[in-house]
Amino acid sequence: MMWHDKYIGLPYKSLGRDTKGIDCYGLVYLIYKNELGIFLPKMDLGYLNGLDTKEVAPVFHDGLELFIKSGFVKEVNGFKPFDLLLFERNGYLSHIGTCISKDKFLHADLGSASCIERVKHRYWKNRLKGVYRYVN
Repeated sequence: MMWHDKYIGLPYKSLGRDTKGIDCYGLVYLIYKNELGIFLPKMDLGYLNGLDTKEVAPVFHDGLELFIKSGFVKEVNGFKPFDLLLFERNGYLSHIGTCISKDKFLHADLGSASCIERVKHRYWKNRLKGVYRYVN
């Protein structure tokens, strides 16, 4: 069994941060906590409650921008397990996943359980905007 197998199929839950339900950042948070013993900022963004999908993207974008600038991560070339992949949709950084190999990542997306996908999948390859690695 690989480390990432236990994270496949977790249900999607907006602002979820545990195995009962996770959003994309919640999955990253959970993996870093359980697998690496690293407690990333929770980025609860509690003020997202009540916003519709169109309003959430810019708020989440701002949260990811703050996370990138926080000093917890640095941008890198290439892919290593546990690197963070940031994706853009509709002009906003609005999705994050965890690298499991040079061509696959684990993520959770609205309306579906967490899963593994290829970085070069036709949907994701042009949306990838950066690869980031945790800085000790």
